[in-house]
Amino acid sequence: MAATVRSNQSESDHGHTGAVDEALAQEHGGKPATWHSRRFGPHAVNDLAAAIIRQWRISGNLTELAEWVRPIEEAMAHESHPLPESPMLRAAIADASEDDAEARFRENPCEETARVLLRRSALERQASLDRDRELAARYGIPL
Repeated sequence: MAATVRSNQSESDHGHTGAVDEALAQEHGGKPATWHSRRFGPHAVNDLAAAIIRQWRISGNLTELAEWVRPIEEAMAHESHPLPESPMLRAAIADASEDDAEARFRENPCEETARVLLRRSALERQASLDRDRELAARYGIPL
């Protein structure tokens, strides 16, 4: 295995497929065991993606890298919506994430950091609105 690709074996659940593998197989075809191998095997997609990202950063083509990772970032952003359940906590986490993106943009203003800032700002606005709606409903305050 290349030095840039970390072994994923320590995170394995010893080949036991689960609901994620079943859903991936149903949605994209193939067997649950194949999807499990893609998540935990010696060539797990997360390890390969990390190696690709490292090489792209070394190459300096951050604009192309930003385009490539966009689906991953979008999937991660959507992942945070169901958890936590509390609109207050979601809003606080989204606000912190937006603050982080703003600081990174100020440190390195470029298209890549601007894109991240814009996405996180949009998520923060939505989370803030959800929080406001929840508070208004709880206390009977019209918005």
